[in-house]
Amino acid sequence: MTSEPKHPDPIDLAAIQQALPAINCQYVDSIDSTQGAVVADGLLIADHQSAGQGRRGHAWLTPQGRSVCLSHRFTLPLPPAQMAGYQMVAAVAIAESIWSFEATADVALKWPNDLLHNGAKFAGVLITLRPQKNQTEVTLGIGLNWSLTPAQRQQVARPVTNVPLTQHPTRSAFIIRLLQHIQRHNQAFVAHGLSPSLPVWQAHDALRGQTLALVGEGPNHSGRYAGVDPQGQLCLETAEGIKHFSSGEVSVKAL
Repeated sequence: MTSEPKHPDPIDLAAIQQALPAINCQYVDSIDSTQGAVVADGLLIADHQSAGQGRRGHAWLTPQGRSVCLSHRFTLPLPPAQMAGYQMVAAVAIAESIWSFEATADVALKWPNDLLHNGAKFAGVLITLRPQKNQTEVTLGIGLNWSLTPAQRQQVARPVTNVPLTQHPTRSAFIIRLLQHIQRHNQAFVAHGLSPSLPVWQAHDALRGQTLALVGEGPNHSGRYAGVDPQGQLCLETAEGIKHFSSGEVSVKAL
């Protein structure tokens, strides 16, 4: 059973900046969305978002002071064509930052970038890529439910929960650890692609053994989940054989 962290839990920007000296760390009490406001080589943390963005245009609930909500903007020395699967790497980095505080925390990873506990979502990732010459600028948005009240969780149309930690660090300590894990995973991704993160993903894959419906702008597909390939595409076993889908093409529903 997870514990309820102390509230309020104020952000200690000075401590975060001291721990992450190479990043321009900023904090705002409230903003429409951190994704469009974060500066280059920067980290923007918000206590509240009035128009938080989720994947595929969905809104993300960010009550005042009860989430870990941030965007990190940086450049990787890879062309966009080599960024396939990075969203999975980001999700693994979040999971490993949680396990660094509590190794037994029950975290499942749902393709392409959601984190679940007992089937309920508690964190998600939104990534924007901007091509540059022989490299890619990344804006990595992370929303993580920290201490949402039951009433706040009921405002969301699907099951959501809080981060599954029995003993919560401060949000500031968690953000520092999270950014350190992101930096380490970025280095590994540049050197080796998705492969270092795949074993972790496979060990905590929330879709393993499920029958799925994939819904997108084109024809819908259904079949048995067959894992992810080395490029981060979802593999679906259908009557016509194994088909591969990128995260931009479809959303996933269990049957």
